[in-house]
Amino acid sequence: KQPMLQPRERVTTDPVIGRVTQWRRNYGWIKLDEPIEHEAATKNKGNIFLHKKDWPDADKEPTEGTVVQMQLYVDSSGLGAEEVAVIMSA
Repeated sequence: KQPMLQPRERVTTDPVIGRVTQWRRNYGWIKLDEPIEHEAATKNKGNIFLHKKDWPDADKEPTEGTVVQMQLYVDSSGLGAEEVAVIMSA
């Protein structure tokens, strides 16, 4: 089942760094290198949601362990990644 896309509110001004921990064809999860202070940060076991449309390379799926830089947004499901850029491939 594909996640519903919901209205987003940006929560970061400076990019944050994390690693892709899981990928499931259309979405995945990122673990931040440094925890963020936000009321939604504890949702999803502290993981950051990554939707396929926010991944910079449409032709290449994210692999576990890939280091990324991103901005964070919040929606009703928790924190998510946008403006994602690959720093180091796994």
